[in-house]
Amino acid sequence: MKNIVVDTSVILESLYNIDLLLQEHNVFLTDIVLQELDGKKNDEKVGYNSREFYRILGHSTTLKLSKLPNSDIVAFNNDSIIQMAYKNKYIYMIVRNYYKLRDINDSKIIEIAKDYEMTLVTMDMAQKVRAATQDVVANIFHKEDYIIKHVPQQLEQKRPIVQEVPKKYAIDPHTQSAIDIMKQRLELQNSKPWYKFW
Repeated sequence: MKNIVVDTSVILESLYNIDLLLQEHNVFLTDIVLQELDGKKNDEKVGYNSREFYRILGHSTTLKLSKLPNSDIVAFNNDSIIQMAYKNKYIYMIVRNYYKLRDINDSKIIEIAKDYEMTLVTMDMAQKVRAATQDVVANIFHKEDYIIKHVPQQLEQKRPIVQEVPKKYAIDPHTQSAIDIMKQRLELQNSKPWYKFW
């Protein structure tokens, strides 16, 4: 699994994006991303995603790591690498006390990606261009690419078991009135909503 740094824009667009990325990568966030998410929690358009992300992490235990998972790269002197449970996987936070770059937040996120030799994943084209000027590999996240790969097998795994209607509920339109059929269907749906009518 490749280590990637995920930008705020990916989370704010949809939390499902994180679920998709976690299927293929070790996902890292920076303290800057956490600050930006916190600043958006009351936003009318994206506030829900920010609050829900924090709710998920709020139930997690934390573990401080000395180096990146699946890597020999150790934490820089003034950095902390924190592992947190995110649903049934792990997500990682890099907290830096002092950034070399002092301009906008995008530059600080790019700095982390560069220092730890990670790919930056963003939905912000301007950030992708800025990363390229600093020799950082940055990819624009396209949800469709991940959905095509992963959703069909997820649906196959989660497909509910459909059972046939028991004989006592079998409907014969030739001998029953429409009212009787409707009553029978309602009775079955109320008692066993997962049965399928043929």
